[in-house]
Amino acid sequence: MPKAAVITLIILISLLLLSALFFFEFKRLYEKKKYKKVVYKKLFNFANEADQLLLNDVHLSFSYGNIEIIDHIFIADKYIYLIKDVYYPGILIGNISDPYFFQIDKKEEKKKVRNPLLDNQHTVEELALALNFKREENIFVNVVCYNSSLVLPDELKVKKQGVFFVPACELVSTIKEAEKDNIPEIPHQKSEKLINFLAEKSKRVKEKEKVRNEKRK
Repeated sequence: MPKAAVITLIILISLLLLSALFFFEFKRLYEKKKYKKVVYKKLFNFANEADQLLLNDVHLSFSYGNIEIIDHIFIADKYIYLIKDVYYPGILIGNISDPYFFQIDKKEEKKKVRNPLLDNQHTVEELALALNFKREENIFVNVVCYNSSLVLPDELKVKKQGVFFVPACELVSTIKEAEKDNIPEIPHQKSEKLINFLAEKSKRVKEKEKVRNEKRK
C-alpha cells in the first residue's frame, strides 16, 4: 500500500475514533440533562395530583457558611422528602455506608464518586436543625434518585425508614408507600408556611450568589 494511502487511512481511523469519543460524551451529557427533567416532571405531576407541595433547586446557607443546593423538597401529608437526583452511566458498586462508591462506565473506566446518600443525609440534618425539628420526630426523609438505566447490586437498593436510594421509575411509588405509615399528618397550614419560608430563603441566597459572581467578573 502506498505511503500516502497509509497516512490517509490512519487519519480517517483517528477521526472516526475522535468522533465516537465525542458522540458518547455528548450522548451522556444529553441523557443526564434529560434525566433531571424526567425527575422534575414526575414530582411536579405527583404534587399536582395529590395536592402536595414541591420546591425545586433550593439554595440554603447553614451555620458553617457553605451553600447547600437541594434538588427538590417535597412536602407530603406525613413526611418532608429531601430529594437529590444523580446520574451515573454504567454500573455502580460499593457499600451503602462507605463515603465513596465506584462507578464503571460503558468504556469500563472505573472512578470513585462520593456517596450521595451521606451527602444528602448531612443536608437533612442541617435543615432539621435550622428549622428546630427534633431528631426523634423523624419527619425528614433522605431520598437519592438515580437513573433507571444504572446497574447496581441489591445491597445498594435501599428502602428503609428515613432513607431511600431508588431509581427514577420507583420514586413516586416509593413516596406513596411511605405515606401509608400510621403517623400524624403535617397540618397543611404548617406545610405551606414552611415551603414559603424556604422559597424566600432560597431566593435571598441566590441573589447573594449572583452579586458575588458578578463581583468576581
